[in-house]
Amino acid sequence: MSYDYTYTKRWRLDILRGEHRYVDAGPIRDHVAMLLAAGASKRAIADAAGISATAMTQLVHRGQRHTQRATAARLLAVRLEDIQRRPTGRGFVPATGTRRRIQALQAIGHAARTIGSEAGVSAAVVHNLTVQAGEWVSARNRDAILTAYDALWARPGSSKQTATMSRTKGWAPPLAWDDDTIEDPAARPNHGRPTRPGKGRPTADLVEDIEWLLEHQPCSTAQQIATRLQLSRSAIQVALSPARGNRPDLLARLTRNAQPAQEDAAA
Repeated sequence: MSYDYTYTKRWRLDILRGEHRYVDAGPIRDHVAMLLAAGASKRAIADAAGISATAMTQLVHRGQRHTQRATAARLLAVRLEDIQRRPTGRGFVPATGTRRRIQALQAIGHAARTIGSEAGVSAAVVHNLTVQAGEWVSARNRDAILTAYDALWARPGSSKQTATMSRTKGWAPPLAWDDDTIEDPAARPNHGRPTRPGKGRPTADLVEDIEWLLEHQPCSTAQQIATRLQLSRSAIQVALSPARGNRPDLLARLTRNAQPAQEDAAA
């Protein structure tokens, strides 16, 4: 194995000049922390600096005391506006839509593991995308979550714990979002117009949602639709009753749909 004498000579020359190859990592870590607090992701910072994700991990998570001078210079040169000017071109996109889609799926009972399975990523990735403070996500993760959302948004999940947690956090279900505006940070979820304080959504709006869900998921039961809309099963039945929405046809469909589920439970 040959020895790199050129590197040694340069190293000795740097020492004579008072230029050390390694510098204190503290100021660099502080600069990275500032970028993270401002909304940048670790991956975006590493990409903008032209360093590897491993080097970023060693600096941020492993608390190394020193880092190479060249790495330090690259990281210190990164500014937030540099990252914001080129996220899409460098494989990063705004995180708003991705985060909202995950939260919406969890609002109807889909756990992180289920979402991750549909997206082809781990539950840990889903969790990080849900709660991260950064304003950018990789286009790859955005596309993965979009795939899961398209597959899951129209049917309720099985995790009551996830749905309950989501309600306490105020996360909106898929029906509250418009596909055309879910990516817009200024957009707000539409939970329906209350008729009077505390009286819930107008019956006409609720019936429209029930009919629309049955059109896309013809085998849905009243309980599944109730979970999907974050309501009780009795609220669904009342909305379709002769005294309210007067939709006996939809009530009959829900009754027929419940029979196979009851037969399966009895078996």
